[in-house]
Amino acid sequence: MAQDHDEFEYKKATGRIDRLEVENFKSYKGHQQIGPFKNFTAIVGPNGSGKSNLMDAISFVLGVRTQQLRGSLKELLYSNSDTAEQAKPRRGYVKLVYETEEGAEVQFSRVIQPSNAEPAAAYSSVYKVDDKVVTWDAYSKRLAGFGILVKVRNFLVFQGDIEKVASRSPEQLTQLFEQISGSDALAKDYAEAAAAKEKAEAAAGLLFAKKKAVAAERKQKKEQKDEAERHMAALQEQRERRLYYYLWQLYHLQQDEAQALAQQADLAAQLEELTATAAGFEGQLATQRQAHGGLVKERMRLEKEQKKLQKKQAAKDPAKARLREEASRLTRKIAAGNAEVEALKRRAKAQVKTLAKLKKDLQALQDSRAQLEAQGAGDDAGLQLDAAQLAEYRKLKGEADAKTSRLLQDRTTLEAQLKVDEGTLSRLQEAASLKADRLQGQQQQLEQLQQRLGGLQDELQQLDRQLAAKKDAAKSAQAEHRKASSQREYLLGKLREVEGYLSASKSVRQATDRERRLAAAAAKLKKEVPGVYGRVSELVRVTNRKYNLAMAVVMQRDLDSVVVEDRKAGFACIDYLKASKLERMDFIPLDSCEARPLPERLRQLGGTATPALDLLQFDPQYERACLHVCGNTIVVDNVSEARQLCYDSPDHYKVVSADGTLFKPNGTITGGRSGNLDARANRWDADEYERLKQEREKLKGQIDALPDVRACNVAAQAFAGEVAQLELQAKYKQAELKQSQEGMEALQREVLLLEKAASDASADPAVAQLQQQVAQQQDALAKLEARVNGIRDKMFAAFSKRVGVPNIRVYEETTLAAAEKLEADRQRIDEQITAVSEQVTYEEKQQASAQLAEKQAALAADQQQLQEVQQKEAELEEAAGQLTQQAQQLEQQMEQLRQQAETAQAGMKDLQAQAASYQKDAGKLRGGMAAAATAVEAVRSSRHGLMEAAMLEQVELPYRDAADAEEQDAADAMDVDGEDADGDTQPGSTHKGKVLDFSLLSDSDKGATGKKQREAVGKRLKEELDAAAAELGASAPNMKALEQYEAVREKEKQQTAELEAARKAANAASKAFLRTQQQRTQRFSAAFEHIKNSIDFIYKQLTRSAVHPLGGQAFLSLENEDEPYSGGVNYIAMPPTKRFRDMDQLSGGEKSVAALALLFAIHSYRPSPFFVLDEVDAALDATNVARVAHYIRSCTRRELHGGDAAAAGPSSGGKRPR
Repeated sequence: MAQDHDEFEYKKATGRIDRLEVENFKSYKGHQQIGPFKNFTAIVGPNGSGKSNLMDAISFVLGVRTQQLRGSLKELLYSNSDTAEQAKPRRGYVKLVYETEEGAEVQFSRVIQPSNAEPAAAYSSVYKVDDKVVTWDAYSKRLAGFGILVKVRNFLVFQGDIEKVASRSPEQLTQLFEQISGSDALAKDYAEAAAAKEKAEAAAGLLFAKKKAVAAERKQKKEQKDEAERHMAALQEQRERRLYYYLWQLYHLQQDEAQALAQQADLAAQLEELTATAAGFEGQLATQRQAHGGLVKERMRLEKEQKKLQKKQAAKDPAKARLREEASRLTRKIAAGNAEVEALKRRAKAQVKTLAKLKKDLQALQDSRAQLEAQGAGDDAGLQLDAAQLAEYRKLKGEADAKTSRLLQDRTTLEAQLKVDEGTLSRLQEAASLKADRLQGQQQQLEQLQQRLGGLQDELQQLDRQLAAKKDAAKSAQAEHRKASSQREYLLGKLREVEGYLSASKSVRQATDRERRLAAAAAKLKKEVPGVYGRVSELVRVTNRKYNLAMAVVMQRDLDSVVVEDRKAGFACIDYLKASKLERMDFIPLDSCEARPLPERLRQLGGTATPALDLLQFDPQYERACLHVCGNTIVVDNVSEARQLCYDSPDHYKVVSADGTLFKPNGTITGGRSGNLDARANRWDADEYERLKQEREKLKGQIDALPDVRACNVAAQAFAGEVAQLELQAKYKQAELKQSQEGMEALQREVLLLEKAASDASADPAVAQLQQQVAQQQDALAKLEARVNGIRDKMFAAFSKRVGVPNIRVYEETTLAAAEKLEADRQRIDEQITAVSEQVTYEEKQQASAQLAEKQAALAADQQQLQEVQQKEAELEEAAGQLTQQAQQLEQQMEQLRQQAETAQAGMKDLQAQAASYQKDAGKLRGGMAAAATAVEAVRSSRHGLMEAAMLEQVELPYRDAADAEEQDAADAMDVDGEDADGDTQPGSTHKGKVLDFSLLSDSDKGATGKKQREAVGKRLKEELDAAAAELGASAPNMKALEQYEAVREKEKQQTAELEAARKAANAASKAFLRTQQQRTQRFSAAFEHIKNSIDFIYKQLTRSAVHPLGGQAFLSLENEDEPYSGGVNYIAMPPTKRFRDMDQLSGGEKSVAALALLFAIHSYRPSPFFVLDEVDAALDATNVARVAHYIRSCTRRELHGGDAAAAGPSSGGKRPR
């Protein structure tokens, strides 16, 4: 928030102006010194002697704007009509030497200077403090540090300011007070905060209306949801079938997922093993690539060297051509060297960043190496082989594999045959089991169907009884509807009669349309919004009837204000009014309304004077509201007593007489009678009106207690609908009974066929033959395995004994795999550390700064060489021979490098071929894993879709404790707490520690593992489910109401959250507005209270005399006490023996004295160390001039003797015309 500099930088000081120095300013030619000034100095002289120019000089140096100094900057310079234009000065200044209370001098200067040497140049002013140029802000802050406020201009009064002050309107006085107090700096923040508050409140009201509309929509969707739930009660059997169908699908999806996960885990293990093997080849390939790259780089370097030598040789032909070429080459070399110097500078910066990154990477690799060593140390507890033992193991392993290759091949063939026979046997056994299960299931279904037939007959009888009962209830509802209608008509007639009496009652005030609207709105608020107590006129009673009119005047518009518990309730009421488009109302929050305690002295004024608060009877909880409404207002019996209390007493009270005449402290008197005022007064004189109102409320209560006619009608219609529904259900039950009888006959025929098929399957000879064949193959496979292990154990017997293991399989399955992986990881990290270390060493050696110095030295040498070219002609032949020899050596080295690079390239191709082979195998494994993962995800997706579908169809899947499920086979439970918990539980539900219960499934349906079997079972279950749905399809209601209701509820929650956020924003905006309002009011009130308390004393000092020793009276009042800056400031001055009158009706001298009193009081609030007055006594006679001079002299003396100048007036003298 912006802060006013005067408010926070003002410091009271007691220094003075020592002297003025002017140069070429107005009538002062050249350099002139004026002063030193005394503590009280009067400047006198005839007209045109330069008094006003001195005033302008002081105003100019103290920062007053040029527009107020009777001329532009150029016109302020010294000018004489006899002086030629070219001889006129183009520069001038005014310097004020200020002496602080410690005796130190501070020099303030303002210089006028042109922008250029042209005659038509513009002029500007420069500010200096102690001969140092400063900005205007620093200049004004330094002045404010001595109590000199340029903006408020608290140090001088211009000629004519007295007349301006005397003629100011209340609004203009308010602007003056805002400048003096610094509250005008908050005007912009105040307006912005008010606009933000209004905008936030409007947004909250709009959201409240939206929330109300959503609530109505939710109510409608709730009715549709209830209807859907009632319909679902009739679909219980269909739900049971649907539950069974979902459980059957979920059970088989779980089996598929388990198989896919097992396949995925097997492929992952194979991929891990293959990846570890391929890592070694990748390391070798990287090393070979690095070596090959080094050879290629070296060869390229030699090629560049060779090209340079060839260029040098070509440049050494004829002497003259060589000299020209050498000079050109050196010139280009110097230019390239300069460019290279700049490149080296950039490279030095980049090299620092590169070294930091390389060292960071090296440290990370070393940390990884240490962690790997720690891991290897932790694994040393297992068996470790040295290099020799490892070589021996590999040799023996190769010999063992070669020796048992035939046995291993026979074992593979036998395993394949065994797998085929076992699959055939399993299929035959499953087929027999399925037939038996099918037979058992059909027999159970036959028994259930027989029981269902008996249940359907009982249900049909129950429906007949219910139908008869509902018909009787429908007749009773219609009779209740007729009775409620007749009673309502009778009570409504009585209510119309009472309301007619109320309208015709002469003892009751005739309320206006607006008052009726306000009363209705208050009643709605009290009913709808918590924390609303009612209107003020309803909560208080006047103790004495004769003061009704006076109290109506005291309360004025607050009679219709609504008392609420706190600000929150007030904002809620405002939101309700906006949403309902009701009239604006005022609200008085008990927790934050302004309520000052009633001073006890108001009860001791005497006469008939009584505080307005004491004339009211109210509940103690509403005391703050009554204090806020009544304030310190006094009520008296007659007008004369009211006038005396308001104007003749030391404290100016706000007084109301019994006839309604209002006397305000600012001199305003309001009186007269009006119908509206009488109507307000009659609010507390309506006993008959209240009795009629109570009777009306009683009748309304009886009407409200009657059964709702519409509800009775709806109930009768509901009973009729239930009767029709029961008749339809009875019809459906009869059709279902017939269909069940037909189904039982078909099921009996199917059971006979299944019994015959099961008997044939149990006597099949192929099953026994396959079982005997499988047993023989398993025995042969075990013997082959024993022979292979025996051969390997015999070949590794000595080796196993040396390394300390029972047999070589123990080492192969544990230690060897881990050791090989650890060694491969260690070798890979060591290679990376070596590469990064070499790169760091290389970068450190490539010092760009050293190269830069060398390059600069080389440039100097080239320049020197350019001058000495002619001296080296004899040495060129020998140099040419050396260059030829060097070129031959470079050619030999390049040939050697080429051969080495070809050898390295061939090795790289072999390694790349092996790596590609491994990558191809790994790709196949990854493809298999991806397919397995896709299968898992497909199963999980299907399962998740089933769970979501079950939730949407409101199918409650059964669960049981996971601890009980662990004792059974994994295929009988679906764990919802493990990795796939999201897929095993219904979306939106929580079943921690629970698993799905598949006990409802029959064994035959669980055993349908084949694709065709699953399709057959699924088709059967789906047909049964579709048949049940088709029977109820014609009467199905809107089942989407469940989803729509939840969506509307979410929308309502969102609207509630948005409304709460908008209300919080409105509260925040209101608080920000109140903070700004409070700050602005405090600043304004501080200045106003000080000036108000000082002005009466100063005015008495300026108007007292021997005849009138007490002097006159002067006081200030506010038109708006709550927001003083929004209204005017009334200044009332009553000279001795004069009655009260407006400022415009005073004489010129009286206005001047009153204006001087106001200026001196304003100066006392923020006094400057000096006060300059310019012809302030122009409109005063000799007597008043003497009084003003006496007052100024007395203030100056008090200042010199340590008195309180702030309360007495100016602290220094001023300029006088005489």
